[in-house]
Amino acid sequence: MKHAVVIGTIMMTMALSACEKESHPTTGASTEQHLDKAATQAQNDFKKTIDSVTTKTKQATDHAASAIDNTIDHAEDHIKKTTDDHKQ
Repeated sequence: MKHAVVIGTIMMTMALSACEKESHPTTGASTEQHLDKAATQAQNDFKKTIDSVTTKTKQATDHAASAIDNTIDHAEDHIKKTTDDHKQ
């Protein structure tokens, strides 16, 4: 999550620093329009980053849960085998 915040902050800073204080000669857009567009783009990029982090976190959680289940199953099998060996 910290990475997402850092990335979002960097993107916002880059977007804001790219805007000029006066109208751009080719677009005629004002600084406010540039800032609005930059803010919208940063918001979209940030949302994509959060979505990606959420997906990867879920995948990692699912993988960890599966690994834990496998470890428990293996331990139970080992305990059962050991117990059965001692009963005989």
